[in-house]
Amino acid sequence: MRHAAGPASEIFFATSGSSVNYPVTIPALRQGQSAFISFDIREADADKIDAVTVTLQGAGGEVHWQRTYKGYESWDRHTIPFSPVAGFYKPIAMNLVFSPSALDYKDDDNCRIRIGRLRVHAGKNPVDIGHLRSTGDMTWNGSHIVFGNGMTREVHIWLDGSGALRVKPGRPTTDTDGRALQFAP
Repeated sequence: MRHAAGPASEIFFATSGSSVNYPVTIPALRQGQSAFISFDIREADADKIDAVTVTLQGAGGEVHWQRTYKGYESWDRHTIPFSPVAGFYKPIAMNLVFSPSALDYKDDDNCRIRIGRLRVHAGKNPVDIGHLRSTGDMTWNGSHIVFGNGMTREVHIWLDGSGALRVKPGRPTTDTDGRALQFAP
């Protein structure tokens, strides 16, 4: 799956043993729940390498997951699943480590890659962190965007008959219910 570049960092590896650590916090999970760590990766414009190894390490350096990626001329999304054997009830700190692949690196190289849109979330499935979309008709009484848990508090967003974007805490009862949002040019 291809994604457009978001905020990105260019990583420079000066030696074959160099690496860059990105701290990530895994949210509290119960046994059977999963977390997903997502990131975009692409080659740099200059001094690019063909392969990079990505490792998910615990605070003590233990390796939970490792993979080598090759061939990423445009932004590529990658997702790491993390499911603990036993549950833990507080967030845990880990490191996502990027290093040049030993198969690709030469000692005289100055190697670079780009990393962008690093995200961590808990859920049943990985999510696409692209734009929020509604595939429905966006009417007040049809398919429209709803934020909330479906139980206690919800905020509904729809387009009224004139095309104005409207919002209301709770379910709308008419096309012009709630408040029309104003946008300054």
